[in-house]
Amino acid sequence: MDSINFSHPWCGNSDHFKIHHQRFTTIRKHNPKKYVKGRSIGICYREKPVKICTIKNVDTCTLQSISGRTFISDTGYNKTESLKIFSKMYNMSEAALCSIMFDVIYLETDCMLISESAKSVQLCLKFS
Repeated sequence: MDSINFSHPWCGNSDHFKIHHQRFTTIRKHNPKKYVKGRSIGICYREKPVKICTIKNVDTCTLQSISGRTFISDTGYNKTESLKIFSKMYNMSEAALCSIMFDVIYLETDCMLISESAKSVQLCLKFS
């Protein structure tokens, strides 16, 4: 199963991290083979599995065409600040970034992963 890794607790500290919500978004470079509506995908935080989600929808667009509201919901920052963050993250100028296609990925949690390292067991708690 493919996975999406988060290295930063977007939209708050680790206690209020967006991936702890049942539904959330992420903005990633366009990848039509990986980000497919209906596909299950693992969610990791700093390379550790956290949950399994279903991709509910994917909107492919340029960063410039993403609304300020979507940026605030996704990153916790307004559009101007978000573009600066993406520029730093991808080590590209804002102008160069705005010519690349991105996917706004809408995710819904299927289950949370609980790992019992001593027993090497991984349990999945279903959301209903």
